[in-house]
Amino acid sequence: MAIIYRAGKGPDTYCEPKMTTVGSQDTTGPMTRDEMKDLACPGFSADLVMQSFCHTSAYPKSVDVKTHRGLPAFMSNRGGVSCARVMASSTAQFNRRQARQFGFGQC
Repeated sequence: MAIIYRAGKGPDTYCEPKMTTVGSQDTTGPMTRDEMKDLACPGFSADLVMQSFCHTSAYPKSVDVKTHRGLPAFMSNRGGVSCARVMASSTAQFNRRQARQFGFGQC
């Protein structure tokens, strides 16, 4: 049996990953918004930040409706992209179209 070594980082090495894409689902979006406000963060440094509404768009509670109204503007004002509220069953297809539209390959 041959041992195959692959290039990469091994034990006791240091690296800083470069974050190019960040996705936030609707159940964590309000927490992301609050953290950004607390840190006085004016914008995103990742190439693409996308906010989805995949978990609450089909059957939103009253708190979700409030989030759906305010979160898209918050994200776009900071350079992010907010996916339209679509039915949960078509969210994966919608997200793939969004990724292709922005040139992020296959999703």
